[in-house]
Amino acid sequence: MLISCWLQESLFLNNIIFVLINLCNFVVFLTCSVPTTTPQVRKSRKQAQLKTTEVIVKSTPTKQEKISKKEVEEREKEKEKEKNEEGEKKNDKKEKENVKKEEKEKGKEKEEAKEAKEVKTSVLTDPRRDWVLKNAKTTCGQLSKTHQEKIKGYQPKDVTYKAFEAHVELNRYADVFCIDQTRVVLKNRDNDYIHASWITIPDSNTKYILTQGPLLETVADFWAMCYQEKAKFILMLCPLVEGDAEKCSVYFPDAKGKTVKYGKLDVTITGTKPEPIEGVIWTVINIVDENETFEINHIYVPWWPDQLAPEDPKPMLKLYNWVKKVNPENTPIVVHCSAGVGRSATFIGIDYANARIKQDSEIAMIDIVKELRNMRYQAIQSHVQFLFLHVCLFEYFVQEHCVDRDSVVKTFMDQYQKHAKRKLKKREDENKQVKTAQTNE
Repeated sequence: MLISCWLQESLFLNNIIFVLINLCNFVVFLTCSVPTTTPQVRKSRKQAQLKTTEVIVKSTPTKQEKISKKEVEEREKEKEKEKNEEGEKKNDKKEKENVKKEEKEKGKEKEEAKEAKEVKTSVLTDPRRDWVLKNAKTTCGQLSKTHQEKIKGYQPKDVTYKAFEAHVELNRYADVFCIDQTRVVLKNRDNDYIHASWITIPDSNTKYILTQGPLLETVADFWAMCYQEKAKFILMLCPLVEGDAEKCSVYFPDAKGKTVKYGKLDVTITGTKPEPIEGVIWTVINIVDENETFEINHIYVPWWPDQLAPEDPKPMLKLYNWVKKVNPENTPIVVHCSAGVGRSATFIGIDYANARIKQDSEIAMIDIVKELRNMRYQAIQSHVQFLFLHVCLFEYFVQEHCVDRDSVVKTFMDQYQKHAKRKLKKREDENKQVKTAQTNE
């Protein structure tokens, strides 16, 4: 029993000893397997350890650096917050601007709608609209007959022609009288007479002087009148010669820079300007007396035939609108053709008739022409000019949006163009016959 116990203890101890021996051998093995390091290797390892330590030290923030970083983060957060707030403000401002813009556009739309309504109402109530609708229903034939029967032989009442009769040599035509009550009176001259008449436009500051084409004997009087009345524009509606007849004497220098003395005034052409309307010549002239230089614009319209009228009213209306625009207020416009009663009166008749029709939609064109003839004898000579005045007014009122270019208005205009074309063709044929006869002689 005892022997058995002893043997067991011996075996246990032997096992422990065996394990310890093996463990020692393993440690020795490991120790022997690690290579021996040289001093240089050990130095390198030490330097590497130092660098690692430095990096670790550097990468480890100090307390002050931790605080600074926190402040930076807070500042960045504040900046981000401010940026967001600024963005929100911009968005709010943009939204407000959009709202204002929408409100403004809505207001503008309302205003435009209101204006359109007012324009529509004003068009419907414009007396010129009623006048057109009434007169456009007549035909060119009816109006020509009216001119022949009621206007051609009209003589103004309660007027005199004493100055005209006393200066026969200063009148271009013996049968075109100059009314004393409306004539232009020359000042500071030996003779105060010139064949020229004042035309005043109702409800307007605009005034016209209608005069005959100057004679050689009246050129000085003509320039004295323009200078005296401070006219800024002269409209010449006729050529110097038509056919074989002189319609107007040369009353201005024939070249740029040239000066001609007419009476006490020196007249010089200083230059030309681009044509305001196709076919119209614009010349600038200086008038010089002893103390003053005065500039005047000379507008020459060569395409309006005597006793007749253009087929198309649009060029004449362009000229009319342009002159009204550029002429200074309170300065008269001098208009002449040959006699100063046909083409000249028809042109200014646009302005005069427009003003009178605004006053009274029931007024007849006959009465308008009679009123003009009370100021300028034989104003609007021929039935073609009478028709042309109607067409000019119809077209002008269409352009002014007083009336639509409906079938009635268009029909009348088409009738007029055919009528005017026939008259112009007849005039051309007559001129050809005259030239042929002269050649044969």
